[in-house]
Amino acid sequence: MLVATKDDISEEEEDEEVVVMDSEGERLRRKREIGRKREVRIARELERQRDVRMAAAAKEEMKGVLRAMDRLPGRISDLLRSDRGHDGLSVLARRGFIFMETELSSIVAALRQLLASAERIGPGHVDSQTVNHCAYLVDLARWIDDLIDGYAPDKAETELRELNLAWIEQLLLVTDAPPAAPDVVVDVGPPSILVGIDVPRKKLARWLTASDDGEAQLKVLSVVGPAGMGKTTLAMDVFRQIEGQFQCRAVARLSARPPHTDKLLRHIMSQITGSQADAATLEGDECALAYDIKQYLQTKRYLIVIDDMWRTSDWELIWDAFPSNRCHSRIIITTRIRSVARSCCSHPWPNGLVHEVKPLGATDSERLFSAVAHGWPRPANSGRVSNEILRVCDGTPLLIIAMAGLVSKQMQEEDYDDEEGDQSGVTMDISRPCVAAYLPSGIRELKQVEDTLSPSYDNLPCELRLLSLYMSTFPQGYVIDKHLLIRKWKAEGLIAVHTLQSGFEERAEECFSQLVQRYIIRPVRTRRRACDCECNPCSYQVNHFMFQLLASKSADKNFVTTSCCDTGTLRGSSGLQIRRVFLHHGQQQPADQEVPTQMEEMFSCTRSLTVSGEVDGISLEMFPHLVVLDLQGWEKLKDDDLPRIFSSGKLFLLRFLSLRNTRVSELPPEIGMLSSLETLDASHTRIAKLPPEVCTLRSLEELDLRSTRIQQLPERIDKLVALRHMRAGDGAASTRIPKGIDLGMLRDTLETLAAVDLRECSADVVRNLSLLRCLEVLSVSLSLRQCTDKEYQDNLSFLVQRLKCLRSLTIRCELGCSMEFLDFSPEDAPQNLRYVAMHARFLTVPRWIAGLNHLSSLHIRVCKLAPEGVKILGRLHRLERLELGLDFLPREAIVIQGQGFMSSSQNRSNRAPLNSKIHEEEEDGDDEKNGIIIYPFRELLRLSVDCRVPWLVFKEGAMPKLTDLELKLSTGPASHESVPSGIANLLSLEQVAVQYDAWYINSRSVRATVDAIRRQVAELRYTVKLVNNGVEEDVEH
Repeated sequence: MLVATKDDISEEEEDEEVVVMDSEGERLRRKREIGRKREVRIARELERQRDVRMAAAAKEEMKGVLRAMDRLPGRISDLLRSDRGHDGLSVLARRGFIFMETELSSIVAALRQLLASAERIGPGHVDSQTVNHCAYLVDLARWIDDLIDGYAPDKAETELRELNLAWIEQLLLVTDAPPAAPDVVVDVGPPSILVGIDVPRKKLARWLTASDDGEAQLKVLSVVGPAGMGKTTLAMDVFRQIEGQFQCRAVARLSARPPHTDKLLRHIMSQITGSQADAATLEGDECALAYDIKQYLQTKRYLIVIDDMWRTSDWELIWDAFPSNRCHSRIIITTRIRSVARSCCSHPWPNGLVHEVKPLGATDSERLFSAVAHGWPRPANSGRVSNEILRVCDGTPLLIIAMAGLVSKQMQEEDYDDEEGDQSGVTMDISRPCVAAYLPSGIRELKQVEDTLSPSYDNLPCELRLLSLYMSTFPQGYVIDKHLLIRKWKAEGLIAVHTLQSGFEERAEECFSQLVQRYIIRPVRTRRRACDCECNPCSYQVNHFMFQLLASKSADKNFVTTSCCDTGTLRGSSGLQIRRVFLHHGQQQPADQEVPTQMEEMFSCTRSLTVSGEVDGISLEMFPHLVVLDLQGWEKLKDDDLPRIFSSGKLFLLRFLSLRNTRVSELPPEIGMLSSLETLDASHTRIAKLPPEVCTLRSLEELDLRSTRIQQLPERIDKLVALRHMRAGDGAASTRIPKGIDLGMLRDTLETLAAVDLRECSADVVRNLSLLRCLEVLSVSLSLRQCTDKEYQDNLSFLVQRLKCLRSLTIRCELGCSMEFLDFSPEDAPQNLRYVAMHARFLTVPRWIAGLNHLSSLHIRVCKLAPEGVKILGRLHRLERLELGLDFLPREAIVIQGQGFMSSSQNRSNRAPLNSKIHEEEEDGDDEKNGIIIYPFRELLRLSVDCRVPWLVFKEGAMPKLTDLELKLSTGPASHESVPSGIANLLSLEQVAVQYDAWYINSRSVRATVDAIRRQVAELRYTVKLVNNGVEEDVEH
């Protein structure tokens, strides 16, 4: 018999007390954490209520604007019919009043339409800027009243220019009702057809299931890409392959608007607990649910898939529900927005991976189409129609499946004769220009496409909706000049300036970036021109699949008029009459198309006109109040048309004029009558001389003369006191600066000067360029004599150090020039430089490059790749593009480690750890002994190496984001060792390009290099494009 002692009883009681205390402590911790979450939730609710009050106040302000402006069109009409209107007003003033009458009538009509359905305007649609807009219009109405009562000619023109309706258009684009929240349930079953995802599935599964000690922490995978590109398909395929390795698994979709995070967390809780969760737990609010999920998963290995994340704020609401345990747990997120993908992978856990889903290649696109439309394999007679459909679908799986479904459906209903292209009905009319033509037809297969794509538009902020619809005005496949697009936005007032605290350019850049982040537009590969001297010279296109949707939305919203074949198509844009007309001649438009002259009255409010191609019969007198006139690529424009257009006096409001890519050979003196002109684009024309009247345009901010025959700028160019951007020449052929120009007149305005020829200028002119203290972009050409003259060398060095605002620097020298005289400390270099192109030789990488912490693009040629220069390159941690010329024959391999460059001898002697870094106090001798360990090229996207024998070795982990590798070679000693190797270690690689002179095509070293690259590309487990001297090769993998 056992008898409990006093000590035993005390220990038992103490254990019970500890259990009670632990339980009580747990309850207190739960209460505190849930309370903290609820405080955040209350703060957000208070913010939402504030937005509700602001929306109500904005509606009242709009009513006030309507009351103030309702009678003004009638008052102006009475004034114009009165004796004072006929005899007391100048021609310009009368035109101004006519414009005011039409514009105010549009504002009144738009406000009435807006207030008639004001219930759809709520929080998120208006802000303090909307109230400011309304206050501005009320003040403007008072001024117009005073103007009618006692005309003030000195204010009329300036006030007229500030009228814009962009913010009203934004609100008119608000959808009638928010879309219904989708179900949180995601189908986990495998689809019947999977094409083109084997390689990314294996790659992602391998990354997610890595089980070494370094991978034990929670990791997040973001799968990002456009709608319909297969993000969810890929994520679920990976989930099905690895789910057996996890104790707890859950899949849920996050609704776009509103997010309904409580439903999502409840659905996750029910999956991970099964039948264990009681009703009380599942009925808790999102704060309690997040805490309970976190506690349940604390010691478990879990796999969570969250589909369709829209906002970073949504991620912040739910991430705390998932504990960062050391159980090899994983989270997979899919999203359509790049910035959201990056945020989910970096906060709060930094060791995430962003995987961007790419369009299907030609082979996989054909396989998918054949599988859906015909079954395996593709019938021999399916040719022209299916090829045309695949071209239009542009590798987007959703579009391919939908269009293939239509083909399959029609094959069941009628005889299918693909060779003749004999198709009946709307489903297969390939004469229609794009898939957008089918979307309004109500076909079930394409209704699914529209339902999938529409959230990408519906969830845009109002401002971005307006700008995205504007992108549908370009012809399909059009290459967009980012800079000119932003100038058009400014001219049309699509981004209001007078309410912004920051400048217009900053806000426009932000909006443009958001359109790229959301896959509305995308950068495209274009051959880099010699005249490119901007920090970001990339060209853009509207994403093909989004173009389909935006074209449909634009037609539905009457945003623009893009066809003038009949009166039925000319409807008002956004309820504001016809404000934008775009006429593009293409395959679907007759070349002799004319605009009906009886429609002149309909164009009285048109603010933007774009004409291109062979469109004929355009009378610009029909458009009296244009602010944008874009004639780029209009083949019918002649020199004789310009004097008549400019002298009519009707373009007194014109701000943007483009004559790019036309046959114009001279500008008439009448151009001086365009007193409001801000942007003049005469690039890529035959113009050889500018008339002096151009220098009288005191509002001109942008003058683009690239690729013209103009050899010298006008002598009085310094009279353009508002000039901010001066672009001339075409890189190799620069434009001279006239003698006697007073650069001090432009010191506070000029931001861009490119590309100018200084070869005949004195050393004083070079030094005086330093007066341009606001200069951000500079591109100049120098002679061999100047590069060897001490005075020129000193003045050029002084110039580069003095221009502290410089963001882009391009210097071109004659063959054989050396730039060693540009030798100053890193502290004296312009710290904001982002783009540097030095078309001359350096002995080694100059030391001042090390001070460019924001540098993203570098073009440089060196005669020696010294260790110190290598370290400088490696420490440019924001470098995205490197064009490196090596004017020497490598005697040993240039090894690119996961941490940077080093020679092969240094690689063999390297005893430093993989992630170690060079300290500033290290001596050169230590570098030679221990190897050069430098900062990694983590952000490098493009690498171009110009070397006779590019003996490069890429080690594991080298340049993890590199997508483009270009090798320019000639001839040298042939060797099986001195060829590029390790290409398989470039995990993000998309294209390898090899360039060489055709004279060296039979060179042994050239053939050995090309064969080595071709062999390595063929051995890759993923597709990489190989371009051999401009010709894309078919490489069998």
